[in-house]
Amino acid sequence: MKWPSHCGASASSRTARPSTSTSAPARSPASSACWARARPNWPAACSAPNPSRRAPSNSTAGTSHPAGADAIRAGIHLVPEDRHADALVPGWSLAQNISLPFLKSFSRLGLVNTAKEDALGRDTIDALGVVTRDEHSTVEELSGGNQQKVVVGRWLAETPRVLILDEPFRGVDIGARRDIGRRARALAAEGAAVLVLSADVDEVLEVADRVVVLAAGEIHLDAYGEDAERDRVIQTISASV
Repeated sequence: MKWPSHCGASASSRTARPSTSTSAPARSPASSACWARARPNWPAACSAPNPSRRAPSNSTAGTSHPAGADAIRAGIHLVPEDRHADALVPGWSLAQNISLPFLKSFSRLGLVNTAKEDALGRDTIDALGVVTRDEHSTVEELSGGNQQKVVVGRWLAETPRVLILDEPFRGVDIGARRDIGRRARALAAEGAAVLVLSADVDEVLEVADRVVVLAAGEIHLDAYGEDAERDRVIQTISASV
């Protein structure tokens, strides 16, 4: 079946309530990316990091524009679709990549507390089961699945009120997929709103307790629990084409 590639940017009217892991199946990989990026106040991962590793005095590091910093301060975190283009910083260690958006929390007088940063790296390794030599390994040394865990771990370094994961399982193995899904569900159980955008219906059903199908900016299905059956989700998507 060929899914339409239209981006439903006006779907921003949909909300996720606390203690709920919500997923929105996209009709194509391009759809979910457009949907997530249509919101200017959601944080983007660092695309032009400060090579000096000095924490800025009046902004949040790890964002591409001031609106991203505002979103982080509000507790809204986004795991972007393309980890290589929009998240990971080549040549930096696992710990440095994770701490990037929150350098002010790891710094004093503009200098990074590397011991505290390394501790965060070790905590992420333990929490998400990252397979690596240690927190000093560069991200290039990691497998695709473990790189994705680092990106997810970055946005869990400070507990978010809202976590948006854009195609979080793409290019990762089944073990990494389960680890990420487990952490997302645990975060929702702690009271956060978790939104997963995915083009894979099975991924959506595995991680979410609420499924929303969007087409052309309109909600065609909003189902909880047993009502979110695979056949029903697929039929709704097909009918919306």
